[in-house]
Amino acid sequence: MKMEAPSPFKAGINCKTVDSISTSEITSVYKEFFQTDVSRFFSGIDRITIQECPVTGLEFFYPTGLDGDSKFYEDLSKGEWYYQTERWENRQSLHFIKEGDRVLEIGAGSGHFGLFLKNEISDINYCGLELNQQAVQRAMEQGLDMRLESSHEHFQSNALQYDVVCSFQVFEHVSNIAQLYQDAIGLLKPGGLLLVAVPNNEARFLRRNSMYSKVLNMPPHHVNLFTPQSLEKSGTFFGLKTLAILKEPLMPLNRDTYLYNLVNRLFMGFSIMTRAFWRLKLHYLLRPIAHFFRNSITGHTVFIAYRKP
Repeated sequence: MKMEAPSPFKAGINCKTVDSISTSEITSVYKEFFQTDVSRFFSGIDRITIQECPVTGLEFFYPTGLDGDSKFYEDLSKGEWYYQTERWENRQSLHFIKEGDRVLEIGAGSGHFGLFLKNEISDINYCGLELNQQAVQRAMEQGLDMRLESSHEHFQSNALQYDVVCSFQVFEHVSNIAQLYQDAIGLLKPGGLLLVAVPNNEARFLRRNSMYSKVLNMPPHHVNLFTPQSLEKSGTFFGLKTLAILKEPLMPLNRDTYLYNLVNRLFMGFSIMTRAFWRLKLHYLLRPIAHFFRNSITGHTVFIAYRKP
């Protein structure tokens, strides 16, 4: 099946198909391992493709518009693993945010990052945007300025108001990625900083995952597959200057996924042997080794700091 997708960044430019995935496989894995029915997202669609944008190198799923809805995220959030209160990228942001800054977070959840900033920086003016009403209420109960608004809605009345705009683990979920960039940039003052963290698909255990968790890197969860290179080029397309690109080392949360894929490669893709290795819990022997070498292993997240001219 050949499907030509337009570039999400530049009209009149077609993308290149790099892979194709059966939607029935996605729906069956979600049902078995996450007790979630995602079939409604793929009505009438037998296969989806991964497209590569020639403008930025960003890979994305096509057709677009397969972003998860509120019910999907409510289903996933029933698992304690889903929302992390402490993230590596939160601490990286302290290299770029200073006292007195007016900071906006797009996709703020229950406000964990806002609370983190208030604990770390004595004089900070924080505002968060979130589309989950329950999360907004929880954040407000903790004294945070949280708005039930999209970035585009907020831009209409707050253009050029912020020193720093942050968005962590959000850009990979949004099909209309160009609009999200434009909103974030429009909210920044001249010279302001845009801080973004996304899954790093340069990591083999993420981009070429052979474990059941691979579906979490597909629609309706993830619709964009960023690498450090495509993340930088996407910002450059909108005139942003890259100040820094930081890569997360392997964290305990992702260690077993990394080891599963490592073992599967050692068994040359024989999944039966890999599953037997796992059932016998032999991977427990590898955990201390992975922990020792964690700083030399590419982890889950890449963080970029852009400056607006």
